[in-house]
Amino acid sequence: MSVTFANRTEVVFGWCRAGGPRRMLKATLVVTVLGLVSGCNRADRYPVSGNVTVNGAKAESGRVFLVPVEGANGPRVAARISDGVYSFNSDGGLAPGKYRVELDALRKTGRKTKARLVGGEMAEVDETEQLAPAAYRGEESPLLVDVPGPAAGKIDITISSK
Repeated sequence: MSVTFANRTEVVFGWCRAGGPRRMLKATLVVTVLGLVSGCNRADRYPVSGNVTVNGAKAESGRVFLVPVEGANGPRVAARISDGVYSFNSDGGLAPGKYRVELDALRKTGRKTKARLVGGEMAEVDETEQLAPAAYRGEESPLLVDVPGPAAGKIDITISSK
């Protein structure tokens, strides 16, 4: 949607531009180049995976959150824990640097419980309990890991609170 005024200024979907298509092409080119320069590509990200254990027990499910600190760039990222293993692949891999580990590690209790499923119906599911001590579940987690670059590969997360 555009509106043309006498001085050739157009309003396009709330954006104001003057100078016609040539100026719009230049602006698009500048934005594209800035996007590439600012690190929108993932060429500097590497796959990382490993085992998750808490006090010697394998975390059966849950999530590993890695928060960039000291030299690492990017947002907080998460990976699912499945059968004691987490994985960040090259698409959502990690940039080199240090990360704070926040852990949501669960294991089955052996009991069943009722829970509401996504569709709203009730079902019997395995009851789980939190393995990770509270100190490792949030922003105050003392656990740090270093992703050195392409050689990172496997980084096991082991917590012993005893």
